[in-house]
Amino acid sequence: ANSPGLPSPAGGSRGKDQEGAAEARNWAGGARINYDGFCQVRDLLPEKMSHYLQPSVFLHFPRDAQGAVSIVPIYQYMVYRDGLLRKRITLGWYDFTGAGFLRESDLDNFVQDEISNSPILSQLEKSFETFYVCTAVRMFLFFLDPGRRGKVRIKDMIGAAILDELLALRQSQALSEAELAGNWFSPTSAKKVYGLYLHLDLDGNGMLSAQELLQYDGAILTEALVKRVFEECQTYEGEMDFKSFLDFVLAIQNRSSRPAQLYLFRILDINKKGSIGQFEIHYFFRYVRDLLIDHGHQPPEIEDVCDEIFDMVKPKDPIRITFDDLSKSGVGETVMSLLVDMEAFYQYDNRESLIAQNSHSSSGDEHA
Repeated sequence: ANSPGLPSPAGGSRGKDQEGAAEARNWAGGARINYDGFCQVRDLLPEKMSHYLQPSVFLHFPRDAQGAVSIVPIYQYMVYRDGLLRKRITLGWYDFTGAGFLRESDLDNFVQDEISNSPILSQLEKSFETFYVCTAVRMFLFFLDPGRRGKVRIKDMIGAAILDELLALRQSQALSEAELAGNWFSPTSAKKVYGLYLHLDLDGNGMLSAQELLQYDGAILTEALVKRVFEECQTYEGEMDFKSFLDFVLAIQNRSSRPAQLYLFRILDINKKGSIGQFEIHYFFRYVRDLLIDHGHQPPEIEDVCDEIFDMVKPKDPIRITFDDLSKSGVGETVMSLLVDMEAFYQYDNRESLIAQNSHSSSGDEHA
């Protein structure tokens, strides 16, 4: 008798349509295999495939009453493992120290080679390649090196979704405009960020002053935030270079992520105590309050904002908020935004009325 899940030898009377229907059913999750069949498949495959089909792999998946498992997740597991192995081998070529890390210079080399491997990236203008490599490498360093050691563990890089974003550009088929716009590594996104940098550089000296950064489009940021960014980031004669600007953009655009919140927490932690309290909240919110008044909005009392933040975070210490408190509270993005971005604060403070307004507008559109 055939093992459960293993296909029966095709009979001469069986038509191609029937074979196609059977295959479709199998890939829909109907095909199953027991351990004996699993071992038979392993013995039929080349020896180098055996590590994909260890007993522990079979036992990892849920079994039915007959002890069989679905074939589809086993196949998907093999594809996934193969993908990880390919990534490890690829990245290993750039690990010149053999320590399991890629330094910034190693990442530069990796991204430079990816330009040649990608049908999309290979069309970049030569004059822009240096800026593209810088843009791509900052993404890896920002998210995978939050401790700012200047290197990324290959193990972390392999499992990161951002690596898949870059490798997706190897595809021969064209990506949609929406896919390109949402991919940090696409030429579309990279040129947009670089264009913003050039737009802010009013004096054309290739660097940004604090006053120039204040004109950042996409948020109404406070002078307090920008001042602290310039105190924390590396500057050259008091001005910011493109790399520091990329870190800033990644932090502002990804406030829901842990690395972005860690970046902003360092900004809020004026006295470098590893925590923020009433003094820091008062200091940063005063600037948000001034912007609200300038834009014709009625601001709340600073004490009320301070109380609300502590109520949301619920820190272990009732008068100090650590980054660990903020991270565990799940409201890190909200707290950061309230203290550095006037538009974000306005949206939060008027969330109920804005929701009602949007609901009313949608209802009006339906009856129009």
